Amino acid sequence: MIILYRQPSLSVKPLISDILCARWLIYRQEILNYIPIFLSYLNGNQMVEAEFGESNTVELPRLTSNLSIANPSELANPALPENSVAIIPIQGVLYAGKTQEIINTIRMAEANPSVGSMLFLVNTPGGMVFLTDLAAETIAKSPLPSVAYVMNMAASAGMWLVSATNVIYASSQLDRFGSIGVKTSFTDVNGFLKEKLGITVYDLYATKAIHKDQEVRSLLAGDQQPILDDLDFTNEIFHKTIRDNLGLKPDSEAFSGAMFNAPRAIELGLAHKIGTLEQAIEEASALGIKHKLISLINHH
Repeated sequence: MIILYRQPSLSVKPLISDILCARWLIYRQEILNYIPIFLSYLNGNQMVEAEFGESNTVELPRLTSNLSIANPSELANPALPENSVAIIPIQGVLYAGKTQEIINTIRMAEANPSVGSMLFLVNTPGGMVFLTDLAAETIAKSPLPSVAYVMNMAASAGMWLVSATNVIYASSQLDRFGSIGVKTSFTDVNGFLKEKLGITVYDLYATKAIHKDQEVRSLLAGDQQPILDDLDFTNEIFHKTIRDNLGLKPDSEAFSGAMFNAPRAIELGLAHKIGTLEQAIEEASALGIKHKLISLINHH
């Protein structure tokens, strides 16, 4: 086995701020998994990085075919074999910093003339709205053809990203695709802080700052509409991107927010085929060769 890549651990304090303030494109169960951690934090217990630790170590089998693959740490190497396939993980919850790292890795692959294509190894419940659209646009507009290989799940923000690739593989009929929609969560902890910790929170606004924190202030007053308007705005962009990338109709069941197993996802157009990782790498390599030949013909 070849140990491919491990995402550097994220610092806890920025992560807490990101989680509490972000809008999300994520499968709901993943957010619920964090509730015990935050309750512990609010009770004064220190949070450690291990509690947020996600093993983003990805392993690849040794290839039987004569193909060259390059992991992110190798993409700056000018001596890579011709038509190497850049392997780029999309793993775990997509916090903004991780999504930015995906964009950076794509740029590195594009800058190396020996790289002919990209293969994204995907297993994610989704993540933050922030940077998801830019990362998907980076994939879609890249001069390098791309293949997504989903192992277990491509949900919400993950689905947004893989929709921008040329071919989407599932590793198994049990893989899941979908959760196409936008959500946010709001927790009013003021009562808890006052009753349990003796802390009273006061929010004071300048006289003319009538719309500052409008969404939250309206929600606390019983009006959800400002938040719903913002979610609907983002949701429409999400749906349009999926429609444009995958050629789906607006009334497709894919836009219901549900998750679908791989065979049903293929029927709906959210994925293209079920195959092995080596088959996906072979297709990425073939797309890279085809793209280079077309570029040479057009150049002459």
